[in-house]
Amino acid sequence: MRKELDWEEFKNENISVHCKTEKEAKDFIKCAYEHGISWKHDKKDCINWIWYKNKTCYDSKNLYSEEMILHYSPISYYKEKSYKILEWSDYMKKEKEFTIEDLRSDYMVELADESRCMVVTDHCGLSLYDTKTWNRKAAIKNIRLKNDLPSFSSYDIVKVYGYKKDALNQNTIDDRELLWEYEEPKQITLKCDTENYSITKNAENTIIENKNNKIAVQISNDDMKELLPMIQELFKKHKTVNKFEKDDIVMIDSRCSYRGERGIVLDCFNGYVWVNLCTSNKIIKFNPDFLIKV
Repeated sequence: MRKELDWEEFKNENISVHCKTEKEAKDFIKCAYEHGISWKHDKKDCINWIWYKNKTCYDSKNLYSEEMILHYSPISYYKEKSYKILEWSDYMKKEKEFTIEDLRSDYMVELADESRCMVVTDHCGLSLYDTKTWNRKAAIKNIRLKNDLPSFSSYDIVKVYGYKKDALNQNTIDDRELLWEYEEPKQITLKCDTENYSITKNAENTIIENKNNKIAVQISNDDMKELLPMIQELFKKHKTVNKFEKDDIVMIDSRCSYRGERGIVLDCFNGYVWVNLCTSNKIIKFNPDFLIKV
């Protein structure tokens, strides 16, 4: 169940709201206006996102009048000022998760390499066409939305824009609604006696990274004790997948549906080996027990 923001507390206390994506920022500004908080000079649809992007925070002040005025600064500013920082994602209305199957012809997408493409119906079904060169980049069936696993392709989709209201200049994002945007996972850093471990938590899994590749961890924080069995299991998997290295040639064994196919190892991550299959050019994650070095 999502939280409800106490707007009166937001107006009167040292509280800022952090928005990690443009979509969050647009939703927050819309809600702020509904609760009597507005920009002093900018328009209602302005989010002032371009300056700090995923580090953008908002607060409200009434220093010179009774009118509540929106302000924005990077999250570092509010940390220095000891503000209470809230994540707008905790208060946003949750929507249906966007999937690759939700793409439609005439949508526009932004890729991991920062290029933009139109979704077009052609002989392959739906494909991506570069908005600058109009060259076909790839069929949708060979593309994925960027998720919290490592990205192996510059073709990973990071933003999806809907239909354009104005029939002119179809190859721009002007007046297109942002339907989906990749969110960077939250980072929690545990400071151990001798090393720093980066822990990334998301809805599906927890990724533990030892920056010096040592299979050891000490957690003194009582709040993190419940993670210890999971950390031990992940490090156990880490040892298993370490027998494979990037660019190894592997063959899929007979227990897997891709049996007999060969591929190139892209990376070993979270207990799995990611392989680019030579025949189909698909990127698939495999249990390391199903792979044979060639």
